[in-house]
Amino acid sequence: MSVPVPAQPIAPALVPGQAHGNATSHSGEDVLRVETKLRVLTFQEPVRDPSPLGSSDSGDDSSSSHSRHPVVEEDHSHEETFRDLVESFAGLFRHCRTPLRHLVKDCSLEVTLHEQLVREYQWVDEREPFIPTGQLQRLVCEREVIEELLRIHSKPGHHRTSFRHLHHIRPYRTIRGVARVICHGRSGSSQGPLCKIFAVLLLIGYPAAIVDFISEGLCDADLPLSRDTDTVSGRSCLYRRTTATTSGTKVKFSENWELHEVVLFAERQWRVLAPIFSSDEEDYGHFPNPAILPFTALKYIKAGGHAEIYSGKIHPQHHDFPAQMFAVKKIQADGVDHEQFQNEVRMLKRVSNDNHIVELFGTYQHREAHYLILPLAKYDLGEYWQNYVGDLGTDTAVLKWMAQQCEGLAGGLSQVHHHFTTSMSSLFRRKTAKPARRRTVPAKPPDHHLKKHQFHGVHGDIKPSNILWFPDPQGRGTLKITDFGTGEFNDTESTARPSNSVPFTPPYRPPERALDSDDEIDISWTYDVWMLGCLYLEFGTWYVGGYAMLDAFSQSRKRPGQIDRGGAPFFELRADGQAVVKPAVEQHFDTLRDAVQAPAVGFFKDFLNMIQTQMLVVRPHPTAGNPAQPGRSSCKNICNSLSEIIGEHGYRDYEESD
Repeated sequence: MSVPVPAQPIAPALVPGQAHGNATSHSGEDVLRVETKLRVLTFQEPVRDPSPLGSSDSGDDSSSSHSRHPVVEEDHSHEETFRDLVESFAGLFRHCRTPLRHLVKDCSLEVTLHEQLVREYQWVDEREPFIPTGQLQRLVCEREVIEELLRIHSKPGHHRTSFRHLHHIRPYRTIRGVARVICHGRSGSSQGPLCKIFAVLLLIGYPAAIVDFISEGLCDADLPLSRDTDTVSGRSCLYRRTTATTSGTKVKFSENWELHEVVLFAERQWRVLAPIFSSDEEDYGHFPNPAILPFTALKYIKAGGHAEIYSGKIHPQHHDFPAQMFAVKKIQADGVDHEQFQNEVRMLKRVSNDNHIVELFGTYQHREAHYLILPLAKYDLGEYWQNYVGDLGTDTAVLKWMAQQCEGLAGGLSQVHHHFTTSMSSLFRRKTAKPARRRTVPAKPPDHHLKKHQFHGVHGDIKPSNILWFPDPQGRGTLKITDFGTGEFNDTESTARPSNSVPFTPPYRPPERALDSDDEIDISWTYDVWMLGCLYLEFGTWYVGGYAMLDAFSQSRKRPGQIDRGGAPFFELRADGQAVVKPAVEQHFDTLRDAVQAPAVGFFKDFLNMIQTQMLVVRPHPTAGNPAQPGRSSCKNICNSLSEIIGEHGYRDYEESD
C-alpha cells in the first residue's frame, strides 16, 4: 500500500512533537543534499555526486561508499537554484517539525535504506517496495546505528535527544549501549532487537523516536503494529497485535504523535516485513492485506477454469526453494473456488513426492484470494509438441524418452488412485532438496503394527495442457502432472458427484460421461485411464508424424460440418445409444502401425496394443462372466506393462543423440 509524498514531509532526524525553526543560508553542498533528500522523499533516484570520486558508470559496488558521502566543491552559482527550490517547496515544508537546515544534514543510513528498497512489480499492476531481509541485516549494524544516534544527539538548533532517561536499563545510558539494544536486544530481558523498527523510523524520518520504543519494551517481534482510534481521546494510535495469549494494547507514546506520523509508521513498517518462504513450511497462512510479498518481476501468463497463473521470481533472500523461477496460481477465496483450492492442496500434499507430479512449494492467502507456489515449467505437453525442433520418427533417444515418461505418468497417477497412509488425517510433506543427514545411531525398526488406511483419488482432467515439461540439463526433460483442483480423495473407489462439477474437456472425456444422464455421476480412476489413453495415442502420433499429424488426427475425429469446440472426442454414440470407439480412431491405430519406421516398429506394436486393449476401452469395468469385456486396466497395471515393454526393447536407459 504505497502512499504518495505526504503533505507534511518528514525530516531525517525528527522527534515527534518537536518545534520547528527557520532556514538560513546554504552552500552548494546543501543544495545537492536538499535535492537528494527531496528525490528520496518522492521515491526518485538519489542525486549522484558529479565528481569523479562519487560517480561510476561501471556499476561496481565499491563506489557505493562514495555515493553516500559525496564530495562537492563550494559553488555559489547554486544559490539561485536553492532559492527557487525553497520557493517551489515552501508549502511542502510549511508544517515541517524541524528547521530546514537540518534537512540537509548527512543521513547516510536513511538514504541508503531508501536506495535498497526493491521496487520491482510486487503484483501485476501494483508497485510496493520492500527492503530485502539480508540487506536490512547488513545495513542496520551496530556501527551504522551508532553513527545515526550520534547525528541525532548532536544536531544543533533544537533540543538534544537525550538517552539518559534510559538509565533504568543499565548499562544503556550511552549511545553505544542504545545501539546494542537496537541491534541485539536487552540482555536479561525478553526485549529483542529493534533493527526493523529503527529502519522504519529512518524511512519515515523519525529515528530519534527509537528511545520511546525501547522505553515501552517494544521490539521487532511486536511488528506489525496496528492503527486504531483510542476510544477515550479519539486520537489515532498504534496498538500491539492481539494474540492467543494477549489482547492488543495501546502503544502509549503514540498518543503524542500526529495523525500523519501514526499513518506513516503503520504503512511503511510493511517495507521491512516481507515474509520469508521456507521449505520447512508449506502453509504460510493468511497475510494481512497491507503485507508486501517478496515477488519480483511477476507477470500474468494465462487463466484457466477458476484460476489465474503468473510467473515470477521470489527475492533470493526470501526463500530457500531449489528453483529460480516460480509459477503462482491464484484462486479466488469464495464458493466453489475455495473448495477447488482445498482439493488441490490436499491432493498435492499427499502425492507431490512423486517425480512425475508437480511439486508444491507452499500456499498462502492474501487479499481475498488463495495462492499456490509451484515450480515454473517451460511448456505444457501440447506446447512442447508444437515447439519441438528435431528429428522424429527415427530418433531412438526421443522414443526412449517418450516411453519412460509415459511409464512415469502412469506411475504417478497410480499413486493418486491408491494412496496409503498410516493416519486418516496425515498430509505427507513434500520432498526437499536438502541432503539427508547420516545417521549416527541405528535406525528404529518400523512399527508394523501401525494400521494403514487406503485413499482412492481421482485427478479428473488429464490432458496435454495439464502435463508440464520441465527442462533437465542431464536429459530431455521431465513431464509432471499438474492442476489437481478438480480431483479429490475418498475412502471408496468411486464417488458420486454433481454432473456439473465434473471436468468437461471434450476431446478427452470418457464415454460414461456422455452416457450418464443423472444429476449425479460416479467418478473413479477409470476416468483418468481413458484420458491417459487418449494422451498416449496423441503422444505416439506426435512421434511418428509431428505436430502436423496430430492436427490431422484431430480433424479426422470430427463429423462433417462439426464446429470445433475444443476438439472432438475419441468415441461416439450409435443410434441405439451405445458408445463405441470412433472408426477414425480405430483407423488411426492402423495408420500409425503402417507409418512407424525402424527401429521403433517393435515398441510401437506393443505400445499401441496396450492403449487399444487396456485403456481406450468403452466399458470402464469388466463384465462378470465375459472375458471378452475385461474393462480398463488400472494405472498400476499400465505402468507394469510399460515397464515390461521398455525392458523387452532395451529402452530402460537412453542417451542423448548427437
